[in-house]
Amino acid sequence: MEILSIYELKRAYIKNLHDGTIYPKQNVLVINFQNGDRRIVDLIGNLDITDIDYLEAYKKPGITKTNCIMKKEEFV
Repeated sequence: MEILSIYELKRAYIKNLHDGTIYPKQNVLVINFQNGDRRIVDLIGNLDITDIDYLEAYKKPGITKTNCIMKKEEFV
């Protein structure tokens, strides 16, 4: 799989959908692939939360900042 872009979400939130717990602000990596897949990595927990159905990462307008780390053109 070819990586299209890597973004860092600064001050994003992780929510446990089972009990409604919202974990403190943290940085999350979002990796977008050419085939349309997206992986979400919790940097504090060192955990790929993409396939964990009860965890959700989300942004809050005005709080979460998006920082582009690399785009496809920079990998070449």
